[in-house]
Amino acid sequence: MEQLIEIWAKICESNLFNFIVMILLLAWMVKKFDLGSKIEAGRKKIEQNISDSEKAKDESITKLYKAQEDATKVDEEMLKIFQAAEEKAKFVGEKLIEEANVQRDTIKENSKKAIDANIKTVKNDILKETAEEAMKLAEAHIKSELERDPNLHQRYIYESIDAIDGIGVI
Repeated sequence: MEQLIEIWAKICESNLFNFIVMILLLAWMVKKFDLGSKIEAGRKKIEQNISDSEKAKDESITKLYKAQEDATKVDEEMLKIFQAAEEKAKFVGEKLIEEANVQRDTIKENSKKAIDANIKTVKNDILKETAEEAMKLAEAHIKSELERDPNLHQRYIYESIDAIDGIGVI
């Protein structure tokens, strides 16, 4: 029975045990706060914004082509005036396309940055909470072990002193 207690004590002191506890806490928090659906909702919103930008771009192109068709149907007397208008329409269309592309790229970039920032924030929050919970568990475990065996406190003190002596700290 004493060997089982020693084995259990070694397991509790090992990094593997703490890692497993941390993983379990992390999984619990992800499930509790439903982080997957929040990230998915943000991603869908960003996709919708990109889709709206592309639709605006397509509408601008359609309007440009319609303006070009109307310009070719005007009688010859107005041809020179409409040729200038057509050139302006092309220029405006190109600018609109360029602006739409720039806006789309900006929205994509900002969305990616926002998602990355949200993911980083969520990860940091989870790690912080996990560390706090791990410290609480470790503290509770040490206290319970010390209450169970009062001689452990003295033994830990001597072991710490021996460890300090072993590394040459004065």
